Amino acid sequence: MEDYMKMVNSSMAVVTRPGSTAPFDAAKREASSVQTLIGLVILGLVGGIVGLIQGGGVGGLITAPIFTIVVFYIFSGILYVLAKVFGGTGDFTVQSYLLSLVAVPTGIVNSVLGLVPVVGILSIVVGLYAIFLDVYAIKSSHALDTTKAAVVVLIPVVVVIVLIALFGAALGLAFLTGMQGG
Repeated sequence: MEDYMKMVNSSMAVVTRPGSTAPFDAAKREASSVQTLIGLVILGLVGGIVGLIQGGGVGGLITAPIFTIVVFYIFSGILYVLAKVFGGTGDFTVQSYLLSLVAVPTGIVNSVLGLVPVVGILSIVVGLYAIFLDVYAIKSSHALDTTKAAVVVLIPVVVVIVLIALFGAALGLAFLTGMQGG
């Protein structure tokens, strides 16, 4: 329980002290795969509970934590490879732990915001804030300068945005083609 409280305190420091690697640097010595997983399971359970409240099935309580863990580690792995390409010297466990200090609290906030339709738009602001904090997590965990850390974090973000735009365009084109044909 003591380790979990350290993680909560580290998350609070990270989220409330933007633009600094100091809280990330202080949290490095606590880095643990177990703590990272505990945080991600909690995040997934919150997402599952919110899904249940919104009319989803009970199965979401099982699938949401699994999905959260898988997506988080895929994203962390991509960032790890990119950080190494840009000269990063960090290790995967530390990087993942530091990223979880951002992902868990911002993910919980976004889940709760998703319950209120009009307020849900604030999720975009929280998401942008998480991206900003991720830059400092990568900077701290890999001893990169801010520019390189930002590039590492923004490459996958831009790729996802482009893929979503392409998918949306393809869907729109399919819809328009269907409207003309029938």
